[in-house]
Amino acid sequence: MGLRGYPADLLGVRTPDGGEGLKRATQVAVLAANYIAKRLEPHFPVLYNGPAGLVAHECIIDLRPISKATGVSIDDIAKRLIDYGFHSPTMSFPVAGTLMIEPTESEDLAELDRFCDTMIAIRGEIDKVASGEWSGDDNPLRNAPHTAAALGGEWAHAYSRQEAVFPAGVSPADKYWPPVRRIDGAFGDRNLVCSCRPWTRTTSRKTDHQEARRCVSGPVRRILRAGPRAPSARGQAAFMTWPLLSGRCGAMICPSGSSSPVSSKSRTPLHSRLQPCSGW
Repeated sequence: MGLRGYPADLLGVRTPDGGEGLKRATQVAVLAANYIAKRLEPHFPVLYNGPAGLVAHECIIDLRPISKATGVSIDDIAKRLIDYGFHSPTMSFPVAGTLMIEPTESEDLAELDRFCDTMIAIRGEIDKVASGEWSGDDNPLRNAPHTAAALGGEWAHAYSRQEAVFPAGVSPADKYWPPVRRIDGAFGDRNLVCSCRPWTRTTSRKTDHQEARRCVSGPVRRILRAGPRAPSARGQAAFMTWPLLSGRCGAMICPSGSSSPVSSKSRTPLHSRLQPCSGW
């Protein structure tokens, strides 16, 4: 959810019916977005409805009233989606505190229903926080995502392990296990750290390009060779796309003085605050 279906759109153009295929893909994308909007509307406010109460190819759900009333943040909901096997839709764009859901024409009805059921289940979890059944500081949303390692040892939470990692609709047979817990994304954005090869092993611009292709296109080729995935595995595949495409060769530089955040108010050009990376 939230990723545009450009490859499918291009297929629509290249098929024998040409423009008709593209028109059909667009119609299905708009229909899918409106289906999600209508299913979620009783549980979450939907922004920017048209005169007939319809949306375009995307629907935006407003989480600001929920966050204000319960303390459950948009980050909590986005991270909890990982426990259910979904990558979060676009967060806080074009409006802060919202989720922009773009199902595209590539999602079938079963997957749309699985996503809607998940969002409705998460709304039920939010209601438990609002009623006081779960503490605002200790609940499955605030502690999401839950890794396999988090289950070991003593369990000191007010909710069960089952509620943490196998919520409604999640089967142990195809459960996606996130590799890490929640990180401080804002701090990471201000403290760039690369995992590229050291400069001493880079001998030419040609080598740079070859290394980039090896790191990025190699995993992509392996995904393509894997062939079609079952619907239950698509959530995991979508979640893994960003780490693969961001690649360890995505940056050949890292910040000087990375122990302290880079101020967003600094007028110093970004390139002057960066220095060569020291390696792995």
